[in-house]
Amino acid sequence: MLLGIFLYNGTMFYELKNGTLVETKDAQGNFDLTQVLGNKYLEDVDSEKCVIVDTYSNRCFLISKDLLHHGVSEEVYHKMLDSDETDSNKSSEEVTFILTITYKCNMHCTYCYQQNDKTLEKKLISDETLDKILSIIAQYMEANPNKTVRLGLFGGEPLLIENEKVIDKILQFCKEHKTTVHITTNGSFLSYYLKKFIINRRFISGIYPTIDSMALNYMTRYDLDPSRNNTNETFKLLCCIKTLLHYGIHVDLGTNIDRHNHKEIWNTLDDLKKLQLLQDKNFAWTIGRVDDRLYETNFPDIMMESEILAELQSKPLPDNVHAAFLKTCYNFADKMGLKLNLREHKQTHSYCWSTSSSSNVFYVDMNLKTYRCTCTVGRSRYSLFDFSYENLTNYRPVAVTCNSYAECKDCKIGGFCGGGCQLSHQIDFKKCCTYEEEVFSHFMKTLFIPYIKSKYNEVNQNERKAENRCT
Repeated sequence: MLLGIFLYNGTMFYELKNGTLVETKDAQGNFDLTQVLGNKYLEDVDSEKCVIVDTYSNRCFLISKDLLHHGVSEEVYHKMLDSDETDSNKSSEEVTFILTITYKCNMHCTYCYQQNDKTLEKKLISDETLDKILSIIAQYMEANPNKTVRLGLFGGEPLLIENEKVIDKILQFCKEHKTTVHITTNGSFLSYYLKKFIINRRFISGIYPTIDSMALNYMTRYDLDPSRNNTNETFKLLCCIKTLLHYGIHVDLGTNIDRHNHKEIWNTLDDLKKLQLLQDKNFAWTIGRVDDRLYETNFPDIMMESEILAELQSKPLPDNVHAAFLKTCYNFADKMGLKLNLREHKQTHSYCWSTSSSSNVFYVDMNLKTYRCTCTVGRSRYSLFDFSYENLTNYRPVAVTCNSYAECKDCKIGGFCGGGCQLSHQIDFKKCCTYEEEVFSHFMKTLFIPYIKSKYNEVNQNERKAENRCT
């Protein structure tokens, strides 16, 4: 990625590429810059300079305001038209089938969109349905020997004790087909399955539990059994995590951030260090964001991704801390070095991985309904198809961008937000659009403009040092 930012300093003109300023002379000319500003985002840096962002070419320019009126050279003019990069439509060679074996959960977390749905059918997957799903996956693996196929478990809560026979069958499938499974869990019953997972650790790619804060986890991760809502349950989960790590099992601990706990990020970080978790090569901490994509929970304390990003960039984070919330701000945060080890792979102009065409992830539930986006799991109206070998092999993911929507044509931030969350867009476009504009504006003013100013100051300081050496 190249960051095209142009700095005008007298008759000097600079381009910032990967954090390095490259001088370009003779920037002024007869080409009218206003002719190419129609769908570009402008933001003042100060009284003399402004930032021009082209979200479609994934570029940004910092120029003297005089150049808006007096013209630029042909070289600069065409630089502002050129695209910085192109997206690859190449499909991933990895395919993940995430089995939603039940929608039943022992918790009702304060912000949970899934359990907010009162129509969820909370039965356990039948033996017949599970056998059918696993048979289709086995057939797919045999037909695609060059693809890496992995499994996942999702819910509801997949590790309810009543689900043990299903867990056993899936582990046996992994053994027989030489693949692995990762498990997303609230961690309540991890101690029950601990021995089983240690024995079968070769076939487990990771355990993904959640702790929102060390001291008050039960305030958001609310268990339907009141006796379990205490700090002892969090301590028991941490002990299980340490045991799994001892046996070389990867653990990815999730924390969902909202206005209740965003200031607890640093206390949690300190606690994870004290517990020697962050020092373990098999441990990762993933920071997510509470959201309400379907506008149904009306959760009042949701934070913008730019707000959480501003908090996280204030201090250095270890390499095994990962962000899982960047969408609209992703491209420029990446250019600024603030991507925070984001592992979600999305195309430049798509909102998220599930609206990109390169990721192959399928959620399959006990009714054979197949989903792509995590937020749609359990909502049959969003099902892609009924899970079968024919439907699976005929399915082709289509990238969704702002160009997919007539109402987003020529939007100044469309290249970055990709039309926003596809679900939110369909339910209330105006609300979705207003939110994305607020996120981008907050990001620019809080993070990006200060970053540009600091780079500009570096230029001036280096020039003064050079002048002093000459005199």
